[in-house]
Amino acid sequence: MPLVLQTFPGRLVRQRFAREVVGPAYDQLDGASRAAHARAHPRAFFRVTRSPSDDPTLSTDELARASRGVLEDLLDDGVFDEPVDGLMLYELGIDGHRQIGIVAALPLAAAADGRVLRHELTRPDRVDVLALNQQIVGAWSSPVALTYRADPPTDEVVAALSARPADIELVGHYAVDQRIWRIDDPAEITALRSAFRRRVTYIIDGHHRLDAAVHRDDPVDPLVVLFPHDQLRLRGFHRVVSDVEATAVLDRAVPIGAGEDPRPAGPGQVGVWAAGRWHRLELPAASGRRLVDQLDVSRLQDGIIGPLLGVTDPRTDPRLHHLPDSAGLDGVRTRAGENGIGFVLAAISVDDLLAVSDAGDTMPPKSTSFEPKARSGLILRLDED
Repeated sequence: MPLVLQTFPGRLVRQRFAREVVGPAYDQLDGASRAAHARAHPRAFFRVTRSPSDDPTLSTDELARASRGVLEDLLDDGVFDEPVDGLMLYELGIDGHRQIGIVAALPLAAAADGRVLRHELTRPDRVDVLALNQQIVGAWSSPVALTYRADPPTDEVVAALSARPADIELVGHYAVDQRIWRIDDPAEITALRSAFRRRVTYIIDGHHRLDAAVHRDDPVDPLVVLFPHDQLRLRGFHRVVSDVEATAVLDRAVPIGAGEDPRPAGPGQVGVWAAGRWHRLELPAASGRRLVDQLDVSRLQDGIIGPLLGVTDPRTDPRLHHLPDSAGLDGVRTRAGENGIGFVLAAISVDDLLAVSDAGDTMPPKSTSFEPKARSGLILRLDED
């Protein structure tokens, strides 16, 4: 059964408030940085999307109710316009790269019947926290990012609909250009639906948010943005293991010069920060014959982080930290500190991501970093609309 693009009652931030409301990507900042951003921008949508780590003095319930209060203040101030039923197009541009996706509601049935494939497992405790937060806040503004195998008919319709001036435009905002077009004309909705005849889509960002929507006491169709696979830009997702003895890893690594780039030159290799300097490490052979076993992220986990550092459950071990490539080499060094080890990985290819999902396999958590990411605060869908 093809996935039908489902309309939703969408609101847009009003242009005059957009730069104050929309911030950088949520996971590119730590809790302290998000709190500082929220203090500096009283209308920042970060104040609605706070997680327990942002304010450990509040329970999950209390934090969600406080976030709902902030959202109600934004609505009372007229920060968002009135809901319009339809679809949207959402363009993101960075460093000369451009990608444009279709924003729609995802029928919950599609999340369970094989039309949406995943490449990561989720943590039940985190899903429960997000589900409660979604129920109390009662709003979606961070769409789950999906991809589909690109095809010319969809590309042509999207190009035609995005040729006109955008309804919202943010240029150079936190280094990202963003544009949104409403698609509310019935003929245009029909044209987009007719062109988009994909039977399978793939999650690229938002596994936990999607599972939370399914596991709510009052399940709702989640908001998604669908990008063609040939427009995606994947980056490496790095690892830091804290409070460990580095000797077993350093015995296999080779120090590099101060001026050398520690990033991997190709597959089968990782950069390592330990004992105050950078090293290069050739990864052990794959532990199995599946494609997912051959990936660097699996070889690192199965051959180094698990057996040598004792992190056997990468989903729950508190010593293992994941840093997107946007954190940079300085971020890896800082997080590792004096008693940790940092590992810098190359990006996984889009083709490998799709192939792993097609095979029904899953990668270690935080194996892919998708950039640029959709920002919160541009689009809003309220449960009650």
